[in-house]
Amino acid sequence: MVFVSKASLDVSVQAQILNLIQDLKDEYDLTLLFISHDMEIVRHMSDRIAVMEEGKIVDIGDAEIVIEDHRNLITDSMLAQFWSAPIAP
Repeated sequence: MVFVSKASLDVSVQAQILNLIQDLKDEYDLTLLFISHDMEIVRHMSDRIAVMEEGKIVDIGDAEIVIEDHRNLITDSMLAQFWSAPIAP
């Protein structure tokens, strides 16, 4: 298990660690549980995404589908922090 608080790392060190984790995942065909509020990093690291609100999964699926065709306001809100994603009515 690896726990890294991105707040304590500069951007280049953070990128190196995430790329190392990604390389290990690919090389050894690992399954990882990656938890973050940073949707940009989640998109980079994940094949599938589950978005939770108050302990319940509100959006789940392949990473690109969840990001491009999300169904929940929480997902909208998280994406809007990093991209100019429209907020669903």
